Amino acid sequence: MRGLRLQGVTPSGYETMLIPTDGEIEITTLDPATGRFDATIRGAVFKEIAFFTKATYLPFVKDGMLWCQYETKLGADIASTDECIPWGTGIRLDDNVADFTMQNCAGDFINLHDSCGNQKAVWMVATAGWCPACKEYMPQVQAAYEANKALGLEVWYVYGENDNYARPTMAECVAYATRSDLPLNRVFLDPSWDILYSKMDPYLVDGGLLLPWDGIMDGKNMRYKYASTSVESQNTYVDINGPLTELLGQ
Repeated sequence: MRGLRLQGVTPSGYETMLIPTDGEIEITTLDPATGRFDATIRGAVFKEIAFFTKATYLPFVKDGMLWCQYETKLGADIASTDECIPWGTGIRLDDNVADFTMQNCAGDFINLHDSCGNQKAVWMVATAGWCPACKEYMPQVQAAYEANKALGLEVWYVYGENDNYARPTMAECVAYATRSDLPLNRVFLDPSWDILYSKMDPYLVDGGLLLPWDGIMDGKNMRYKYASTSVESQNTYVDINGPLTELLGQ
């Protein structure tokens, strides 16, 4: 079992979160055909932990909340993975990517799932101001987008670092889009790619990130189909043209 988070903020400044320290869960129904899930939790003991957004260690709270459940029955109709799932199913290939919001360089906040079912393929391109390979690659991506957007292709250029390897500002995002001849509404400001890589595993190579980076999702359900740095993707597709051709139906 994972954590149980209670809404609200304590005087200490963190949300109240309880994690299980004892108990068992019995899954009685997990039917892919109907999407039905039923389970029973028995002997569950939850203890309060200190929760911080980017913490790597979450300590128990001294004299914190303790919650016990002798037996609790759970039941839900699970959304099909053929549809977009707001909370997602994970961040790796073949997972359905959770919804997220980014601000584009035109100043608009856009939700990924706003285009669920309206596009056939969603192409994420991580780029940076200091990246010479990105400078050569962006015109190629934009040409592919212009040629295929009528077929259902959507492109997000995700700008994560400026010319000095630092977290960029909105003004630098606008300047980057302008000098790269990219539409402002398709370039998104995501300093250090914090949002993108928390939702889509970038499959780091030897602990480092290779740019430009490509990620492809099925526009029907935001299923993560391809990552340019993933061995799994390379085993499935010769190059990025494979998933794009497959999804666009060419």
